[in-house]
Amino acid sequence: MVMIEQALLTLWNSFLIVLPSLLWAAIALVAGLIIGKVAGWIIKQFLVRVKLDQYIFEKEKFKMKLSDVFATLGRWVIYLVFVQVAAGLLGIATVINLVSSAITFLAGAIEASLIIIIGYSLAY
Repeated sequence: MVMIEQALLTLWNSFLIVLPSLLWAAIALVAGLIIGKVAGWIIKQFLVRVKLDQYIFEKEKFKMKLSDVFATLGRWVIYLVFVQVAAGLLGIATVINLVSSAITFLAGAIEASLIIIIGYSLAY
């Protein structure tokens, strides 16, 4: 019985040591969710006011609006940055590397879509 009690006490102490990091990681994730949603909304409003969709796609060929695409990409980049921060607070290096690769991929996707859009708009 003493061994079980000692194991549970060790488990509880380990949990108390990790608890502040867990709380900060949760706060970072919630902050990232809020900031990501607000940033996505700001990006969409900016692109709608600039009239990017009407400028690029004068003929209704495409069903998806560019303002929606860029708002979603921007929102997810911010989400992933805050997931990376939370993983850093918890000390999970593998997740940090994985999210860093995903952020790099999304940045490349944004760059590629900008090149395609500029090329498309210059062609017409």
